[in-house]
Amino acid sequence: MINRKTNDLEYRFAFKVSLLISISILTVIFYLLPRFPVKPSLKKEKLELKIYVSDIPVTLQKKLGRPLPPRRPTLGPFVAVEEADLTEQLPVETPSLPGVASQTGAGKPVEIPARPLVEFYPSMEGSSCQGEIRVLILVSSTGQVEDIQVIKNTTADTTCLHRVREAIRKTRWIPARLGGKTVSSWVSKTYKFNLK
Repeated sequence: MINRKTNDLEYRFAFKVSLLISISILTVIFYLLPRFPVKPSLKKEKLELKIYVSDIPVTLQKKLGRPLPPRRPTLGPFVAVEEADLTEQLPVETPSLPGVASQTGAGKPVEIPARPLVEFYPSMEGSSCQGEIRVLILVSSTGQVEDIQVIKNTTADTTCLHRVREAIRKTRWIPARLGGKTVSSWVSKTYKFNLK
């Protein structure tokens, strides 16, 4: 029986000896072979570099903080416009408020909703309103404003609410129509303010 340990040692020894012999033979071959000079195939051209220096003025960057806020927009004169491009086929749900009776006749939704003919916007000169005011406006069958119900007021300012009410009272409306007749109806409108 052949001892396995001696067999492994013989293989390791044979491997090391053969590796040393092959490395020495390759080294001798490289030293004995003649070296061929490398001839350049392209002629080298001399490059001439011209560097021009110009006077660059020294600039200082200003340290600006936050950018300035945009200017407050100015309102121009209001022009009465009749909006003829409104679609006449949109159904409108009648809003329901506790304590507010429906005025559209038998509680049916109107066929053609009321829309502003001449609309006025609140004048905000000298005030700083921020937030929104949402109101329900009762437009009579003659186009007059009969009642105003405040649904939401996030401005917490009575001046803003007073000016919104004034603008709504000045606005003229085309009344809603139901079955070919003009009827009273409720209209929801939201005014948003971002004045500081």
